[in-house]
Amino acid sequence: MKPETVKRRQQIEQRRLRGVIRQVVEQLETGSSEVAVRNTLSAMDAQYPEAHRAQVALEDALPDG
Repeated sequence: MKPETVKRRQQIEQRRLRGVIRQVVEQLETGSSEVAVRNTLSAMDAQYPEAHRAQVALEDALPDG
């Protein structure tokens, strides 16, 4: 095989691999963002009942007026 042909095939393969790597990185970034959002929403959901109880307790402690 000619050196030019080998070099050309290597370039094509490198380009293909770069594309695959780029896709994997994008999927990881998207997945990480989705997980971060889900974790944040779960934490907020967990904090809501506690904050609501504290608000009710505070309202109960205030004099009616």
